[in-house]
This record gives sequence, C-alpha cells and structure tokens, in this order.
Amino acid sequence: MGAKKGLAGVGLGLGACVLALAVVMNQLAAMTYRQGGASQTCQPGSTQPSGVVDQAGVSAAAQGEIPAEMLELYQDAAQAWDMDWALLASVGYQESTHNTNRAVDAENRARALGPMQFTPAAWEHHGRHWEDLTGDEGTPPLEDRLDPATSVWSAAHKLTDQGANTDPEGALIAYYGADTDGYVDSVMNRADDYRDGEFSSGTGGDVVMASVDCPEEGTGIPGQAPDYSVDALSGQTQLQSCVLDEPPFGPGNITPLTCAAHRTFVENFRPILNFGGNCKRAVNDGGEHYVGRACDYMTSPIGTYSQGPQEENGNMIAQYAMDNYANLGVKYIIWRQSIWQPGSNCTTPHYTSLDHGAARWCGMGDRHSITENHYDHVHISFIE
Repeated sequence: MGAKKGLAGVGLGLGACVLALAVVMNQLAAMTYRQGGASQTCQPGSTQPSGVVDQAGVSAAAQGEIPAEMLELYQDAAQAWDMDWALLASVGYQESTHNTNRAVDAENRARALGPMQFTPAAWEHHGRHWEDLTGDEGTPPLEDRLDPATSVWSAAHKLTDQGANTDPEGALIAYYGADTDGYVDSVMNRADDYRDGEFSSGTGGDVVMASVDCPEEGTGIPGQAPDYSVDALSGQTQLQSCVLDEPPFGPGNITPLTCAAHRTFVENFRPILNFGGNCKRAVNDGGEHYVGRACDYMTSPIGTYSQGPQEENGNMIAQYAMDNYANLGVKYIIWRQSIWQPGSNCTTPHYTSLDHGAARWCGMGDRHSITENHYDHVHISFIE
C-alpha cells in the first residue's frame, strides 16, 4: 500500500525552493484574512507571524506516547506541507491513538477508515497528495487509507487545505465535521503537550512579522467595497479596452461591468497579483472569457499547485468575491475544483474550506490538469 514513489529528494527539494520564494514575495503584502471557521481577533497596528517554516521540538510526553515510526511520519508529512507536526500528531492520537486502536481497521458508520479516519469522499481529493504535492498521480485505492504513511501524509494536506496554519481551530472543526465531544480542545491541548518549544512562522528559518491590516466590516479581508452600480453597467455587452494604472496584466477588451469589477480586484489585491492572469481569451472555447465576462487571477505559476500563502491569496480573492457578489455582479466563482454561484444549494463534495451564507460550494469533476481544475488561479465570471 502507498505505492507511490517518495518525492522527498529532488521533487520536494525543488518544490520547497519555489514555495519559499513565493512565501517571501507574497508575505510582503502584509495582508491577513479569515479562512473558514471562526474569524481571528484583529488588533489594528499589531503584528503577527506570517508564513510557516520553523517546527517545534519533541517533548518528553510526545516521545513517551507516540510510536517512533508514527512520529517520523507526522514530522515528515508536516514538514512537506509546512504545517505544525504536533497538531497533525494530536489528530492522529484522537483518531486512532497513533494507529494502535484496531477499531479503525473497519469502516465506521460514516465510512471512515484507517489511522486518520478518511471517508471515501475526503480520500478522493486529499489521498491523491500522498507524497505528491501536485496530486497529478491520482488518488490511491480506498484500502490505502489503512496505510499509516499514506493516511498521515494525506491528513497533513487535508488540514493545511482547511486552514490549519491560519485558523487551526476552524481546520479541526472542518476535519472532524463538528466541534463535538470536546474534539477541538482535546486536539489543541495535546498538541501543546507534544511540542518542546513553540511552533513559529517565517521564511528561511526566520520569523517574519507582518503588520495586521484589519478587514473591513463584512468583507473578511482588507479592501474596499465596489463603488460602481451593477444595474447601470449590466446589459452592456460591447467589449472595450479596460485601462488600468500599472496593471499586473493586460485584461484585453471586456464588458464595462467586467472592467469595473476587474479594476476593483486589482485595487484591492495588487500586492499579491504576482503571477498575472487573463480576462479576454482569443479562442472561442464556449466559455465566458471569449465574450469578455470573466477574469482569472493566478495564485501560483501556471500548472503549479497553489499551497501555503499562495492558497491563502486565492482564498482571499474568492472570499472577497463571495462577500461582495451582489455589488460586484459576480455570476460564479471557480477555485480548487469547486464552483460557487449565488443561490446554489448542492451537496456534492467540494475542495475549498471557504463558505458563505448566500450559497454552497459545489465540487467539480476532475479535468486531470492543475490549471483546468483551477488549483493555480481563481476564475470569476460576471453577469451580462
């Protein structure tokens, strides 16, 4: 089981270099956000760590409680995904007492199985990242949920995907499905016991302190609300040049509404739009780029899986689009193989940790491409 070849050598080394560079570039923006779960307290003018690198040591309690082979798995997987190994290990205790509880060898009522208690739906997305940061090699068989290495690595991806580095309590609620039976407190307290020292954030081994820019009321992120009238611009289908001041990329000829929205996104997120994007597409592929009603905002180099601060940037953009969808004229958003549109109420599994009261995210079919699955950019379409 867990037959994928390890990428801890050249693959992870190169990926770590790319990620470290991206962390440095993106964290200079000094922006914070709320990713799922409970919003974090924001004190104007204060500072907080940004990025993730430094791992805490192993306490005597952890050494006495965690089997050596499991401890190594927790640390390796956490390092690959730049998350706190102690939090991952504490989840492992809660789910299977570090794979010593043989009850996890059979599916429970929720169909959860294995050391980290994966359901088939969760495994479909997160299992594919077993020693594969891109997920391109596909999802391992369901029985590989029993393999400790495959399960722990996939759990590290799941937790970071759900915001463990910015909102650990919210990520734990998302992982477990609810905060019942004291789950969050139990995991957080045990993680504290496992650490010898503090889990800190930073780049290149140094803690980078970024100033906190508190979000405006109702947006969840720093930034200005749209200042144009959707009613006045909707219905104008002519395509026209969208002139921007120092644009991060040229949007081409797009509709007046799309141009107004695009300007708003650029004004709010200019510091993190480091990888360009595209609005107008010359090829008629049946989509809304061709008719000038959509823009893509790249969160990582094309074809590269957005993770860590890159994923956080995409979450900020998507959250802003949801929070202001009516005033922006948003028709739908696609991000991380999921789609959100006002009024949707589907129950299909989705792969973002975001949420909004106006609609639910819906999962999308696998298009077998990082770009086509929108893991390297946020796509936003606007109404006519």
